[in-house]
Amino acid sequence: MAMKNIWVLVLAVLLSLPAGAAPSFESAQAAAGQAFQSFPRAAAVFQKGLQVPKVPGQPAAERPAAGAAKAVVPVYGSVHLSGTAFVPRVPGYARIELRGNATLTDATGQIRSQFTWITVAGDIYVSGGFVSAWARPNTQVHFYKNGKYAGSAWIRGDVPVNGWVSGNWLNLSGFGQLSGQLIANP
Repeated sequence: MAMKNIWVLVLAVLLSLPAGAAPSFESAQAAAGQAFQSFPRAAAVFQKGLQVPKVPGQPAAERPAAGAAKAVVPVYGSVHLSGTAFVPRVPGYARIELRGNATLTDATGQIRSQFTWITVAGDIYVSGGFVSAWARPNTQVHFYKNGKYAGSAWIRGDVPVNGWVSGNWLNLSGFGQLSGQLIANP
């Protein structure tokens, strides 16, 4: 790699000189070597007990202590999803966004999510007046214990939704369970 850099530098020196003042190969190689010698040498120094820098945007109280064990905590809750979509023609597809709010918790009730919006969007096939489908939420939710950040979890669920087409509008709603595994800070 160093040889390639030298040749690039030699070529750059040769191209930058006027046509009548081309140096000899040896003088160009010597100039290139001196140019590379002027670069400072980089060396990594590792010190035992060196402090890890703070993570921007995360208060010190929320960072786990080095080497602290984490716990896997099952979390669960329920959600009521509803939404409306425009149906250009029947039969055909409609784009719908289902929304609802949920509060998820662990078995003790001490670790909780705050008021969390759950949103599921997708295309749904409408073939007649009644429509039935499954909404599958998959979202990241933050949890708190005694007002302090406890961690986050991916929450998933299967929510049956159904509804009717009225004119060119489809109204869907449904109720279902959500669950996930929280990797909790100690």
